[in-house]
Amino acid sequence: ERFFLAVGKADAVSSICEAFCVMLGFRESAEEIRSKLAVLGSACARIVESKNLGVLLKKVLAVGNLMNESIGRPKVAGIRLESLLKLSLTKGTDRKTTVIDLVVQMIAGEGGAGEAVFMNLSAELKGLEVAARVKSLKAVRKAADDLKGGLDVVERCKDKVGQKGVEFLKSAAGQVEVVESEMSGCEKKVNGLCSFFAEDASACEASEIIGVLIQFNRLVATSLEGFKRRKRRAEIDAARSSRRGAGGGGGEQQQGGQFASARGSRMAPPPGPPPRRVPPQPRGQQRKAESATASQFNQDLLKQALAERRFSVAGPEGAKRAAKGGSAGGTGGYESSSSSSEGDDWLDADEGGGGEK
Repeated sequence: ERFFLAVGKADAVSSICEAFCVMLGFRESAEEIRSKLAVLGSACARIVESKNLGVLLKKVLAVGNLMNESIGRPKVAGIRLESLLKLSLTKGTDRKTTVIDLVVQMIAGEGGAGEAVFMNLSAELKGLEVAARVKSLKAVRKAADDLKGGLDVVERCKDKVGQKGVEFLKSAAGQVEVVESEMSGCEKKVNGLCSFFAEDASACEASEIIGVLIQFNRLVATSLEGFKRRKRRAEIDAARSSRRGAGGGGGEQQQGGQFASARGSRMAPPPGPPPRRVPPQPRGQQRKAESATASQFNQDLLKQALAERRFSVAGPEGAKRAAKGGSAGGTGGYESSSSSSEGDDWLDADEGGGGEK
């Protein structure tokens, strides 16, 4: 309560609070602005000064002019930004090879020099993702103007702020000059980047150009990986075909040597054909064979049981007559004996389920 009572008696309290806010956050704001300007300016300079990107774009321009000439369009002197991403959509007659694939194949086919182009390009365009986060240079310019305007607020209140306000103004003035110098240098680099791609600096932001180049670099890297993969596959296929050819020639020489050494001696007869393998029966036929075997086995058991039963009932004489009758091909011995009816009764009983089978 005493604090608010004292503040209420003071004049321009809001101005004093604003001056203190500027003094407390000035260094952090200045460092953030300088960091953004450094990242954005460095990215623009590396893009414009990249020799390997120039080599790649020249190849793209040559292929584009060749395509324009084939359809009756005039040649162009440069490449616009919007046409870079369309290179991955324009395909050849095979519906697979794009313009980027063709350009990468042309450069990579030159050997070590072509591979060095892509390696150096990746190194030159490294770190563009960080620069793409600076969405608008105009927003950075506004932050720099606000930083400079904060010094005017402290200047108006330096008598009320005290000695700390005076010391702050001396150190902050030099930092503002550094920020202004870096701001003007970054704006020149951004304008150079826009003119490099024939874009209007007032309507196009550097982050848009950098974003397109990031996507273009990824497309080139993907196409290069596909080219290397196809090249390795072709080398493997060529090595396999050469090994097959060498193996076939060696076999003929070895066979010829064997025949040459066998002259004047009796040659061994050629080996006979391998034994025929009996194919397995179908499952249905196998089941029929098994069921037929089981049925025959049951009939044999039934005949044996019937013979034992008649032997036990008719005695040895009846068994002899049965044997003689069986050898003659008839069954009259059983029909004329008195035990035939008993045996038939026993068989009928078994078939009816009354006896023991």
